[in-house]
This record gives sequence, structure tokens and C-alpha cells, in this order.
Amino acid sequence: MRYAAALLLALAAPANALTPPACEWVQSELRMGEWGVDNGTGPQVWPTVVGRDFVRWTIEEVSLAARPLYIGLQHCPTGQEILIGLNPANPEAQIARFDEMMTDDTGYTLRQIGGEMATLGASARVMRNELGRCACDFALPEGGE
Repeated sequence: MRYAAALLLALAAPANALTPPACEWVQSELRMGEWGVDNGTGPQVWPTVVGRDFVRWTIEEVSLAARPLYIGLQHCPTGQEILIGLNPANPEAQIARFDEMMTDDTGYTLRQIGGEMATLGASARVMRNELGRCACDFALPEGGE
């Protein structure tokens, strides 16, 4: 009987109560907050794994338009990362090219990705351990290989 009551309580809980929040973008710091901490001030970010030990995400503005503002890519074991500031005139083309580069067999470096994004009008900043670990902790909780 106790197990049935516990099951009913679990089923009655809201879905978001069972799933921890992803990462929250802190615009004033141009970085993510800690995994599982939702201050309700920035857009939620849901990172995905792309390739071996890399995670990527897109940051959208918090508005009805929800235009994409940034693409982030991190190599979790080394902390190498790139933040791409999308040009609002044509973010779809920039995102499409970024996605092509992620699936291409060429194996681009972060600097090459940044250079290509610059030709499309985006800004790019390659750095190390400045964007926070939330994306890696969320998408690769074992820390990558």
C-alpha cells in the first residue's frame, strides 16, 4: 500500500518537478549558471552532445520572438570553447553553416569555426573555461572521455 501511495504522489507531481532544470544563461556575465540552479532571470539552455566530448547549445532571447542570440560549443575534458554571437540580420544561415561544420568529416578547430562564422557576419570568441561547466555537467555528467 505504501508503494502505491508513493507511486501516486510521483505521478501527481508536475513533470518539471521530476526533471532538473537545464542550464540558465546569465547575460550580464556571458556565461551559464550552475547546473540545476534556476534563478528565473535568463533563458534556459538545453545542451546536446555533438561529437566526442563536445556539447553545443543555442541561446535565444527571452521574448515572444525568441530570436537566437548565441551558439556555444565546448570540449568538456579540456574546457576549450567558442561563443558565437549571431548576426540578427541572418541567424538562420549562420546556424545552418555551424550545423554543417559539426557533421562534416573535416574536423574543424574552434578557430576555424570562428573564422567561418565571421565570414557570415557573426562574432566569435575562442576561450577556455569562461562559459561555465553547466553544459558539460548536464549533457555529459560522466565528464567525457
